[in-house]
Amino acid sequence: MDNHVSADVIAVSRREKREMTVRVGGKTYPIIRHWSGGFALTADTPNLPGAVEVCEGENLRYACLVVCKSEESGLRYYDYKRRQEPRRAPPSVDYAPGLEDDFV
Repeated sequence: MDNHVSADVIAVSRREKREMTVRVGGKTYPIIRHWSGGFALTADTPNLPGAVEVCEGENLRYACLVVCKSEESGLRYYDYKRRQEPRRAPPSVDYAPGLEDDFV
């Protein structure tokens, strides 16, 4: 089995969309293929732990738990166990400001 992915395949995948990456432990790895249920990295990428961040450009897209599904043709395939979009707005206020002194 050939575990090498050509530079042309990587270049085409990066041109198709904004570059998607996986961040973990302060390091970033380019995503070669992405689909709704997971993504693929080159096989020479270190095996990822469960918790990762998927980014599009500099923007965080998902906080995820992933599991390595398989490795073939120079790619390592990961499935999402959990995928959560980041919170875009601050949490809603669940108290009335200024009433804190009423309970003392």
